[in-house]
Formats: sequence, structure tokens, C-alpha cells
Amino acid sequence: MEKMVLKYLLPQVEAASLLSISLAFAWQKAVRQWPHFMIHFILWSSFVMCLSVGILLVCFQRPIIDAVGVCFIAFAIGNGLYACWVSLRIKFCTKVLIKAMEPTFKFTDLNHPTYVMLGAGFIWMSMWILAMIGTFNFPFQPLITIVLFLSLVWTAEVLRNVANLTVST
Repeated sequence: MEKMVLKYLLPQVEAASLLSISLAFAWQKAVRQWPHFMIHFILWSSFVMCLSVGILLVCFQRPIIDAVGVCFIAFAIGNGLYACWVSLRIKFCTKVLIKAMEPTFKFTDLNHPTYVMLGAGFIWMSMWILAMIGTFNFPFQPLITIVLFLSLVWTAEVLRNVANLTVST
């Protein structure tokens, strides 16, 4: 079982983890470069993604998954209505965001601690994925999975807070 998971599942999970870290780097750069476009993109892509996930889950035609899919669709409708409601305020929001980011433009290396934390998060996530694969041998697999998940969440919060504290000082 473990060899099959290592051979077929680990590469996809590691690639997804690496892709998420790469997208986090690109996202930070994009928000700093094109704030007006990114505000529109964030509002409308969250609506589209949530709606597409809901439709995909409903297409599986299983009762519990259908219920989750309907919740996603309802959330997407609310998200779309919110995006329509705030679209008149986006220009002002963009001006406020640009004005708030002006002091950070003086410091070109301000995001470096965040980049270091993202790299550390990728390394931790890789070790965590291997630990999750190792839980297949333990008799209390759900308990160990919960403990590992709590450790992942705690470590992510510590890394986020270290980055925030480093950038703010």
C-alpha cells in the first residue's frame, strides 16, 4: 500500500504543493504590480471557481457530495451578488490599496521574509506528506491524522506570524 502511494500519489501531491507555493509568489507580485486588475480578478474568480466546484460536486451524484455541492453553489451565488454590489466601490478600494502600499515601495526587499517562510512551508509540507503516508501502518490512523493536521495548521500559523512580525518591524 505504501509503495503504491509513494509511487503514484506522492508526485502529484508534491507537485500540487510546489504549484501552490509558486502561485503564492506570483500572487504577491501581481497584487503589487496590478492592484486594480487583481481586485477585479479576485472578486470574480472566487465566484467562478466556487460555482464550478459546486457544479462539479453535484455532477458526482452522491447524496453527501451533492449537499456540499449545493452549499458551494449557494455560496457562489452570494459571492457573485457581493461582487456586483461592491463593483461600484472598486475604484476607491484600489486607490486606498495603492496609497497603503506606497510606503512599502521604498523597501524592495520587504517580501523576502515572506518568501523564506513560503520556502520553509514547502519543506514542512513535504515532510508532513511523508508522515501522512506513514500513518497507514498505525492502528489509530484517524487519531494520528488529526494530530498531524493540527501540527500542520499550527506550523502554518507560526510561519505566517513570523513573516508578519518580520515585515512589520
